[in-house]
Amino acid sequence: MAKYIVYIGMIILGGVLVFLRAGTIRRCTEEATATVVGVERQTHRSRGHRTSEYHPIVEFAAKDMTVHKAADISSIFRGKYKEGATLNVRYNPENPEEFLVKGKFVWTGIIGGSALILLGALGLFLALK
Repeated sequence: MAKYIVYIGMIILGGVLVFLRAGTIRRCTEEATATVVGVERQTHRSRGHRTSEYHPIVEFAAKDMTVHKAADISSIFRGKYKEGATLNVRYNPENPEEFLVKGKFVWTGIIGGSALILLGALGLFLALK
């Protein structure tokens, strides 16, 4: 019984990932050029190891406002995002703080979610066989 719950959970989680990422992609229709104005470090601990990720802080003009926010991309290398560099973004005209960096893992949530759905469905199929 427990394995069925795991497979069903994979299918549900995959569906949620696909739904959320597809919605963001659909809403982010306006384009802008963002400038990297800083880098934010996030440190994580897992199994006694500490790792850091670096997120670029970007700034871009959107309608009547300037957005200043960490982008939803990261690197384990501090120097990857240099201040003054530019990134192409797509933002939600209704909520400019919701944005995607073009060409950078935009489809990751959809691909990962789809993979979870397929693996969960396959596991459930084989478990029921």
